Amino acid sequence: MYDEGVRHGGALPARTARHLLSRPRLTRRLDAALSARITAIVAPAGYGKTSLVSQWLDTSRLRERRVAVISLCERDDDLSRITRHLIDAVERLGVDEVQVASLESALREEGRDPARELPEVFLRRLRDAFDEVPTRAVLVLEDVHVLHRENVLLVLDHLADVLPPPVHLMLTSRTSTPLRRAHTLRLRGELDELNVTELAFTTEEAHAYLSEAAGSLTEQQASLLARRCDGWIAGLQLAGRALLSHRDPDAFLRDFTGHNRDIAEFLLYEVLRHQPDGVRDFLLDASVLEVLSADVCQAVTTRRDSGTLLRTLEGEGGFLLGLDDGERYRFHPLFAEFLRGELARTDPDRAGACRLRAAHWFAHHDQLTAAFEHAVAAPDFPLAGSLLNRIVTHDTGHQLDDRLEPLFARLPRHIIERHPALSARMAYLALWADQPADALLWCEHTEKLPDNDDAVAEARCMRVFAHWMLGDLHEAIACSERARTLLDRREPLHRHRDTYPRLAMLEGLAEAYECTGRFDAAMDVIREGLDRAREGVHPLVAVSFPGKRAALLSRLGRLDDVREFAELSLATAEQLGQADQPPTIEARVALGELLWEHDDLAGAEREFRAAERLCAVADRVWMRARSLTGLARTLFHQRRTTEAFNVLRDAMGIDPRGALPHFVRVRIAEQQFRLRLAHHDPTGARGWLSELKRHGADAELCAELLAWLDLAHDANPRAALSTVEDQMRRRSHRSTQTLIRLRVLASRAARACGESKLSGQYAVAAVTLAAPQMMVRTLAEAAGDDSDWLLRLGTRGGPHTVPAFTDAVTRLSERDAALTSGMRPAPERAAERLLEPLTPAELDLIPFLAMELTYAEIATHRFVSVNTVKSQMQAVYRKLGVTSRIAAIERSRALGMHPTS
Repeated sequence: MYDEGVRHGGALPARTARHLLSRPRLTRRLDAALSARITAIVAPAGYGKTSLVSQWLDTSRLRERRVAVISLCERDDDLSRITRHLIDAVERLGVDEVQVASLESALREEGRDPARELPEVFLRRLRDAFDEVPTRAVLVLEDVHVLHRENVLLVLDHLADVLPPPVHLMLTSRTSTPLRRAHTLRLRGELDELNVTELAFTTEEAHAYLSEAAGSLTEQQASLLARRCDGWIAGLQLAGRALLSHRDPDAFLRDFTGHNRDIAEFLLYEVLRHQPDGVRDFLLDASVLEVLSADVCQAVTTRRDSGTLLRTLEGEGGFLLGLDDGERYRFHPLFAEFLRGELARTDPDRAGACRLRAAHWFAHHDQLTAAFEHAVAAPDFPLAGSLLNRIVTHDTGHQLDDRLEPLFARLPRHIIERHPALSARMAYLALWADQPADALLWCEHTEKLPDNDDAVAEARCMRVFAHWMLGDLHEAIACSERARTLLDRREPLHRHRDTYPRLAMLEGLAEAYECTGRFDAAMDVIREGLDRAREGVHPLVAVSFPGKRAALLSRLGRLDDVREFAELSLATAEQLGQADQPPTIEARVALGELLWEHDDLAGAEREFRAAERLCAVADRVWMRARSLTGLARTLFHQRRTTEAFNVLRDAMGIDPRGALPHFVRVRIAEQQFRLRLAHHDPTGARGWLSELKRHGADAELCAELLAWLDLAHDANPRAALSTVEDQMRRRSHRSTQTLIRLRVLASRAARACGESKLSGQYAVAAVTLAAPQMMVRTLAEAAGDDSDWLLRLGTRGGPHTVPAFTDAVTRLSERDAALTSGMRPAPERAAERLLEPLTPAELDLIPFLAMELTYAEIATHRFVSVNTVKSQMQAVYRKLGVTSRIAAIERSRALGMHPTS
């Protein structure tokens, strides 16, 4: 029954398109639509209407029906032409020649002009002719959106009314269904419509099409292109065609926007130029908006009928899509980019005016970020600066910092400098970006601006943190006193506004006090921070300050409360979705140190590595050094000696500015010394002691470490004992770990001097301090090979001894003895002694071998030229019989060389 000529012959050429992709989901949808009398497919240009109809007519079910396709163009908006097409369609649907002839004669009856009004007899005979269609049929009218004349549309309405059920009417249109009684037909179930939502390619269909059209695309590239086209078939088709000749798909996809030449030409000639002038102007003006509503469009386009026009454009199936609430709309992304480009190209001044009107509307409705974006695009930077100032002024808790940083980057510096609040926030952002020197400049500028009490308070707080980051701890403490004076004067009127700057100051101040050994002051600051954190201005401080307290307690050796505060910090972070974020750094470090003390080395390593990774993200130099030194100790006691020393070597390069604060260098160098000494490398330890002195380490620390050297290999135990006793007579505030180490050192030195009673007293004192806190590792590390002897001696005191502690130390020392037995270098055989001795200058180089310094750095230390160091180092290698620094280190250790040899 299906005649190919019905579709493609004579005066009714159907615009058959190559099938882009088999779409069974839609052909089944059209099959279901046959239950209604009329089907309308409404979508903009490029959504595959013609291709879909062609596919559907090729299905087996439609081959059983007669089909007539009328492909309309603008010339067909004429009564005589449309009637001619309908007569031809009747003939092609199988109506006999007599009936067709009667239709043609009816046009000339009643004396009416068939070009202006159809005779009534013609309309009656047209209905009769369709009644005579011998079998089920489909009449397709393509592109009915080109019909505008009143008399032509009346014919279309009449046709919809008179077609008998065996003849199904299908309409395709780029705009809304042009039937005046469409609403009634929908209610009666006689009209079924397919719109953009159904016609658009699904993600799966887009991928399937692209795999055929541009098969070389990866899954990620295809997904990106599908998202950019948002289901628009013509866009995918144009992109796929262009990709075939493009050498770099990634570059093409990055540049594929509505400004693409093929896309722009299609939208210009197939969409925009088909719109009336008023609608075209509305679309161009409204294109500056991301989300469209009646109110904002009226403000931007100055059209009072904006709401009506938006609903009309959405209903007509244009590139305007309704959002869920029914009151707001958005353009298709490629269409929006094309419109903005066209507006900027044809009338840039008009584009700027639209942007300014949008900025003022959004500012009036307190949508300040959107207003800022439009002001910058206008461009009107003074207005944008004022808007950003309003945003910052309202953001007293700094919750928007992540989103504000890109906004600051879009403003010229001189605009920011006009506003105190913006200058103060720039100081904060500079600190966030690890640029403390820039932060100080912004703070200084802020304090010079007039009428800016709020900004000055924030800037002074930022100064504290900046000086701490630069390692200038004493200046940080001094700045905190000036900041506190101002903040206290502003209480309680500005308490809420000042809470966040004060908390930032307290964070830096707490670490400044800690790093200068003022632990009581640090604890007071942390308590104040915890009290302020409870006010809830910034949730993350409820994570960081408990962690800070845990970290300080751990450093002081007060382990009873460490776990409580560390777990409180981590639990709060979990509730806030910040479990793996920088505010948990201190809690993880404290927990790692606690686990290390309790000899849970695997757990300690896990926490230290997590803290180090977070420190690298947040660039927290001090806590990163602390986590790395803890990690190095943990690895060392797992017999991963090389890995431990590599960690310490890397720790010296953790500051991207290339200038580690001296207190951080002291921390790392101290750990190098202790591990070198535990590794039976007094030469390397002595070299790191020199490094500590060069960095201005505390005199008490240097004296303690020198005492350890004096005790090593019984070099000078009497001097060691004298030094330790002098240290313990002083009343300086020391951590519990330091006090334990001093007492163990005194006990071991007294034993070496033959004073067994005094040795026992110090051993009891050490165990008395360590046992209640279960500081197993500190005691065992300090005691070294003498752990069993020290424990036996120290447990004679009676009630202070904790059995669990005694058992833990015993197990640890037994395990360490087994592990460390392979760590000491084998004794050198006499035949392998040096035949040619080293000169004093060459001997001076030996400590520097293990310090990971360059020739230039060694030359600076020794006040000689680099060439001198090179020649002396070559002589050392030759006399030791080695060719590398590592081999020279091992060889010199085996020979027992010391700088004083």
